[in-house]
Amino acid sequence: MRQTALVAGTIAFCLVTSFAMFAAVIVMQPPPIAASTGADARPVVYAFYDAVNEVLRTGDSAALDGVLAPRFVMHGAWTTVSPDRDGLMRHVVATSTVNSTLQLDIEELAIVADRAVVHLAQTGDSPGAFLGMAIATPSVFWGQVDALRVEGGRIAELWGGLGQAPLLEPLGQSQLERLATPNQAMTFRRLSAEAGSDWTWAATFQSRVLYVDAGAIEVEVAPSSLAPAVIFAVGDGRGEERSVLPGTRDHLWAGEALVLSPSVLCLLRSDGSQPALRAYEVAFPGHWQSEPFAPGVVQPPVQPPALPARELLAEVTDPGLPHDALRLAFGRIVLPPGNPLVLAEEAGLVLLTVEAGSLGIDGNPGESVAAWRRLAPGKSAVVRGGNAAMLQAVGAEPVVIFAVTIRAA
Repeated sequence: MRQTALVAGTIAFCLVTSFAMFAAVIVMQPPPIAASTGADARPVVYAFYDAVNEVLRTGDSAALDGVLAPRFVMHGAWTTVSPDRDGLMRHVVATSTVNSTLQLDIEELAIVADRAVVHLAQTGDSPGAFLGMAIATPSVFWGQVDALRVEGGRIAELWGGLGQAPLLEPLGQSQLERLATPNQAMTFRRLSAEAGSDWTWAATFQSRVLYVDAGAIEVEVAPSSLAPAVIFAVGDGRGEERSVLPGTRDHLWAGEALVLSPSVLCLLRSDGSQPALRAYEVAFPGHWQSEPFAPGVVQPPVQPPALPARELLAEVTDPGLPHDALRLAFGRIVLPPGNPLVLAEEAGLVLLTVEAGSLGIDGNPGESVAAWRRLAPGKSAVVRGGNAAMLQAVGAEPVVIFAVTIRAA
């Protein structure tokens, strides 16, 4: 009995000592000790990890809302998200979409007043997948040791023992009808316009998908259109898919994708009440041409309307896509410096464009990442089907990547 107590006391002493060392490494000013006891803090710590596991299982961040203090702060590992409540929820929800089988189990716990040190074990039967692509090498999304501070029955601060966690965040997906030919040409563009700008764009005669990252677009389908436009929405309460019928109009909001077949006649307009427009377009011209935008479907005004800025990111004359309906998935990757992310070989195409930082791609893990093929901000790469993609941040800053996968539906 005495020996058991001695072992338990030794473990607690080691964990508390680890907390002190852990905090010193992170270089933080210890907050004042709150008037709470170990008995008060223990159920709060367990409730926190139960909530994290619930979000990992379901993808619903509501479970975390009641266990985090209003001014919750994260320290250390989560440099790819904001160090607050919203940042932690975003990280856990994104992790859930990559690997919903991941769970965190408390193996050892030591508590002194309102401070806790937790040794965790992780379970999960797969490394996960992102935008339909299997992750070839496991990515670590949570560390083995956490330090926490409890305040008012909630978690007020979290210090992560992880190096730096990547953020793999799916943004949405849409479906496109079968292309005219398997090797139909493809263009990948970025669209932008200033807030309050006035522009009108007649988008016709091509299979195309527009994903709006910021701002909004008004969509008007002509009464004579042979088919409706289709908007794919994610988690906005209006359903996952809605049609814009001939003779009607709707708005394409941030986080939504608009799908147009060649038989859709429509006008796209700016919405001056919305922030600056930022969008991505994947288009499949009926025949190869240097300018993928077809003429308008309505009588043009005397003065041609202004158009959103259109920046060509990539063009492929023979994408080799399957002769079937296609599924396009959109997402954003934030990779901190460190271990590379390897996406397994898949059928279809992967489109990558760097929004911030510098990306090393398809290098040799045994050589310096500086020697890899590098993409600066604004540059893009196309990964064809059957090829794996190895990605790594170059330099001391995280790299932010917008990604699109195109695969058979």
